[in-house]
Order: sequence, then structure tokens, then C-alpha cells
Amino acid sequence: MALEFLVLSVLGAFVFGYVHDYSVMVHFIILALIYTAEAPARFLNSPTLSGLFSLWQFIGGWWLIYLTIAVVVDLAPGSVITCMRDCNCSD
Repeated sequence: MALEFLVLSVLGAFVFGYVHDYSVMVHFIILALIYTAEAPARFLNSPTLSGLFSLWQFIGGWWLIYLTIAVVVDLAPGSVITCMRDCNCSD
């Protein structure tokens, strides 16, 4: 399954890069790196590749947390970012 998800991740990186949504493109690049490290790590049973696989998972997890917080803050009514973007808050 890693190879299929690798193809989907590369496709997602190209699509989101094409529409200039770079934060999501970075997420798909990290996913591609995860799946690139996963296949050899599992087939070769290499501790080094398993560590690299875990590192990419850790980085990808934190990037996904950052994206989640950014979306929540951006969409929250009355947040500072929303007020600065819309310029019509009463605060």
C-alpha cells in the first residue's frame, strides 16, 4: 500500500502546488517522504530506515497539528486573524 499512497501523495503535492496552496503541498511532500521511507524500512527490516520513517511521521504529525490550529484560528469568528482579514470587527 505504501507505493499507492506514495503516488497519491506526489499527485497531491503537484495539485496543491499548482493552485499555490503551499502549506498543504508541504504536507503532501512530507507524506511522500513517509511512504518513500516506509517501503524499504519494512522490506529490508533496517533500523536506520525505520528511524527515518519515524522521524518523517513525527515531523508530519506536528505539521498536521500546525495546519489544524491555523484553520481553526482562521475560521473562528472574532479571532484576531479573522478581524485583520475582514477589517469589520467591533474590537
